[in-house]
Amino acid sequence: MLDSPHSRSALTYTANFVGGTVAGFNVAANGAVSLLDQHAATPGVDSDPTALALTQEGKYIHGFLRGTSGVNGWAIQQKNSLTDQSIFGVGGGLPVNNGALGLAVY
Repeated sequence: MLDSPHSRSALTYTANFVGGTVAGFNVAANGAVSLLDQHAATPGVDSDPTALALTQEGKYIHGFLRGTSGVNGWAIQQKNSLTDQSIFGVGGGLPVNNGALGLAVY
C-alpha cells in the first residue's frame, strides 16, 4: 500500500497480484477506505505485480512485475488516476515468477 502526498485527499494504491492490476483507494480522515478505481493501472493478468514504490516527490509509482521480471512506471495525475509511463527490464535477467520480490525507488 502506498500513500500519495501528490493528492489533496488521502490516497493509497495497492497491487493485485492475481488480477494483474493496481487499485486506488481514498482514505477518509476517520480511516474509512473507499475504492477509487479498481483498475487504476492494468499491467496485465500474467504480470503479477508484487511491489509498489512511490517516488520521493509523490508524482510517480513504480511497480515490480514478477510475472515478466519488468518494472512499470505510472504518473499520478491531478485527479489521482494513473497514466502508464514506461515498462523496462522485461527479459533482462531477473528471475521470472520466483526469486525477486521487492522494489526500491530513489
